[in-house]
Amino acid sequence: MKNKVQIVLTILIVCTLIFSACGEGKASNNDDNSQHTSDTGMSAAIDDSQSNIEDVDSQVTSTVCQHKFCEWKTKKLATCKEEGSQTRTCSKCSEIENKMLPKTGIHTVIIDKAIPATCKDTGLTEGSHCSVCEIVITKQSKTPMVEHSYDNDEDEKCNICGFVRVLNCKHPSTTVLSAISPTCTAIGYTEGLRCKKCGEITVEQKRLEALGHKYKDNVCKVCGKQKTSNGLSFEKIEGGYKWVDIGTCTDLNIIVPSMYNGEPVIAVGTEVLTDRSSNNSTVKSIVLGEGIRTIESYAFARCNALETIILPNSLMTIGDEAFTGAHTLKSITIPNGVTTISSGMFRSCLSLEKVNFGTQVTTIENWSFYNCGIESLVLPETIK
Repeated sequence: MKNKVQIVLTILIVCTLIFSACGEGKASNNDDNSQHTSDTGMSAAIDDSQSNIEDVDSQVTSTVCQHKFCEWKTKKLATCKEEGSQTRTCSKCSEIENKMLPKTGIHTVIIDKAIPATCKDTGLTEGSHCSVCEIVITKQSKTPMVEHSYDNDEDEKCNICGFVRVLNCKHPSTTVLSAISPTCTAIGYTEGLRCKKCGEITVEQKRLEALGHKYKDNVCKVCGKQKTSNGLSFEKIEGGYKWVDIGTCTDLNIIVPSMYNGEPVIAVGTEVLTDRSSNNSTVKSIVLGEGIRTIESYAFARCNALETIILPNSLMTIGDEAFTGAHTLKSITIPNGVTTISSGMFRSCLSLEKVNFGTQVTTIENWSFYNCGIESLVLPETIK
């Protein structure tokens, strides 16, 4: 629109100049006052044209909305299985902005009750699964059948299943009691035999201890379970647990579990590896389990030996100064759920070379990269 107006005004100016020239030819004998009047009229026309252009500029600028968005509203809740979404609307022009919420990594745990073994059927240990994604969290294991129950040595009928036994039986034929293979975490049993006629177990099933995990690159080759660090201290909070301290753990490469005591680990507390008066010069790497949504302020402050940290996709918030003084931290990837690079987050990270920003980062606060080794940053288009 602005260009069209400028073209029209230019044509008017040209026409004015031609008209003025024609008038000058017809009245060439006019005095200097007439010439002055013509020049003054042309200048006024040019001034009017410039004024009109400025008015158009003002109108075009005013049509670009300076958005004033309302609070985010959750359109779809994120779960352990699916991403969620939020929207917010500009109160001036009604433009809608969308934001993706990453998978929570937090399972909705349902307990699978134990089933006691009987003289008729094998049993199952207690287990658990997620009601949303149906993943098995704790697998149920079989337990062997038990012997029939009688009131005394002369009683012929089992109190549990009603089986009638033959007293003084010589066990002419037997039924095989299937072996139960041990797993990484569950015990097993050898094969046994039971008399078909009297029900007596003639060959008892022997217990086999759990095999234990066989880790390679921190993942069990047998069951696929990720190795986690032992001895870390956790605190019960609403919705699960928070990692609060290194406890008795001596690992140089710490792996924080997703679950603790059957509930999700959802947060990392303040100064989990140090305190106000000390540094940590031993821990070299940290892997945070999926499901953690919050890292509190100063969580990994003054971890002088920390070179790498892997943040979970479920992460939403990282507090102020979370990595301040992590002198040897070289690179980090910010998950998509994080929207703010908080104040002083990487202050004095002298070796930091690369930061991969998530797709939802909109704000970088003051001092985030103060006294930092990084020489250049590629900022996402989402930064305001």
